[in-house]
Amino acid sequence: MSKKNISTVLNILIVVLEIIGIIYTLSSYKLNLFMYYTIDSNILLLFASILYLIGLFTGKDNKFIHLLKFSATVSVAITFIVVLSILSWSSSMSLYNLLVKDAMLYHHILCPLLAITSFILFEKYDNKMNRYQLKGLLFTVLYAVVIIFLNIFKVISGPYPFLMVYNQSIIASMIWFIIMACITYIVSLTIKILSEKYNN
Repeated sequence: MSKKNISTVLNILIVVLEIIGIIYTLSSYKLNLFMYYTIDSNILLLFASILYLIGLFTGKDNKFIHLLKFSATVSVAITFIVVLSILSWSSSMSLYNLLVKDAMLYHHILCPLLAITSFILFEKYDNKMNRYQLKGLLFTVLYAVVIIFLNIFKVISGPYPFLMVYNQSIIASMIWFIIMACITYIVSLTIKILSEKYNN
């Protein structure tokens, strides 16, 4: 099976699983679902995968689809990493609830892994990925800025412990922001390098 066919199958799987995950999420969170980076990044991946498949079927590849798919892949990779490295010990939720229960299986595990695998190993793009590692930060930084301001003005609380500005010092909030930006940059750069290595 060609790489194109494999990437087609993987992205169809992503779309199906994302829809299932979003249905689960809607039943639990209603419109509050947009508070969560996990859900926002997975919705971004859903749209990116749909556009990618349309591009494959129509033969129209463009830089916007590539950048959107890259940004979505970086974002769900961040979700996967944060859940395993930070939320697994800082959240009151059990590992079962974080990784397996309902939508979490799709949003925290399956879709991120499928997206990373597809982008790095099977998705072929004609345009170069110059400075994509910086553009991969845009979604995460935008989300963080919006949510931090909503926390400052007490519109919402959280939803993640490291975004609760009134539960920690300003310095701690700044350190968390820098840490997340650095992690996102490293993930973005790593995905870019691996994609160029294995998929040219």
